[in-house]
Amino acid sequence: MTSFSDDELLREFLRGDEAAFSRLVEKYQKRIYTLAFRLVRDHDAADDIAQETFVLLYKKAGKFRGKSQLYTWLYRIAVNVYKNYIRSHRGREMVSLSEAPQGLSATSASSLSRVSARERLGRVVEVAERLPYKQKMAFVLRIGENLPFREIGTILGCSQNSAIVNYHLAVKKIREQVG
Repeated sequence: MTSFSDDELLREFLRGDEAAFSRLVEKYQKRIYTLAFRLVRDHDAADDIAQETFVLLYKKAGKFRGKSQLYTWLYRIAVNVYKNYIRSHRGREMVSLSEAPQGLSATSASSLSRVSARERLGRVVEVAERLPYKQKMAFVLRIGENLPFREIGTILGCSQNSAIVNYHLAVKKIREQVG
């Protein structure tokens, strides 16, 4: 099977090749879903955000100008879909992963260590969920997606330096509140 670049797949899709679009979806659906899940902590909502992201890619593919990589542009679409989701769900209770998982045995030292690590991670997630938007996004995109600051800046519509500052502010606030 021949491997096509994102640009080639997008070009073929714009020429009417629906299979090329399907290959783009297959290539990025897990990454977009994972990003969405890290942001909303709810499987159904993450599915909805990922689906809407690809619907918008389908509708707006002709507007891609190639100033960034396609996946960076796709992440930006996903982030904007997330922003719209948050606006429309403001005030509703969000699912949090900060609750300790059930069924762990607290009898052994290694079990206690795992519970302690999960509780700490839960506190980090809890604090991160309350961060200002750009700080939360910079933190999630850097830690969860391992993206470079240049791409984070592009996704968030800010400079690389602004992405770095937002990330470091997020880390500082998390450290202060988690300990």
